Amino acid sequence: MADRVTQRRKCPYNTKSNRIKHVKTPGGVLKAHYIKQKGLRAKCNECNKKLNGISRLTSVEQKRAPKSKRSVSRIFGGNKCASCVKRLIVRSFLREEHKATKSKLELLKKK
Repeated sequence: MADRVTQRRKCPYNTKSNRIKHVKTPGGVLKAHYIKQKGLRAKCNECNKKLNGISRLTSVEQKRAPKSKRSVSRIFGGNKCASCVKRLIVRSFLREEHKATKSKLELLKKK
């Protein structure tokens, strides 16, 4: 029969913050190690899609983490997904094209 493990904390319920892992110590005693909660996934601030390549960190861990864990090497790296960035770039390009054609039409009307 398996050895029993008593929890170290007072809360007896199987909650998210009270999960344990059974660990056998070098002395042969079975102990309870508490598993830390994972942080929330980073989401796109425009379409709320999950961002790939960014670690699931708690807010405290995010402050201490290096920049490579918090963002990806692209414009709006840790804030917007690739499709939203693509849409922004295309929109700004079309806006510039529109301005250019508008100014050319004004020049032609003046002549």
